[in-house]
Amino acid sequence: MEIPFRPLGKAMNIVASTGLDVTYVYDDLVFADNSVFILQFDNKDPDRMLLHFNADCDEVAREKLTNILIEASNKENVAITYTGTFRLKENQKSEKIEIEFDFIN
Repeated sequence: MEIPFRPLGKAMNIVASTGLDVTYVYDDLVFADNSVFILQFDNKDPDRMLLHFNADCDEVAREKLTNILIEASNKENVAITYTGTFRLKENQKSEKIEIEFDFIN
């Protein structure tokens, strides 16, 4: 089994450009403060990340953050693609957090 390369340093720099910090990293997901957005590494291309915003993030903040993230990712030679929103839900039976993605077409 091959483990894909994931440039975490680049992701951290990109998140930091927004004034937020990386608060959690799990597998291919990088969570920003308060789960405002998630960057997801592309398993096929280490120079590409997917951007998911929390569904509760308002449109104005989303647009502003997207512009900052794209500018910062260009400096890191990483392409960012906005893919949709997500919601965090607690599984009552297991007490684990689940992520529900809502992808745009």
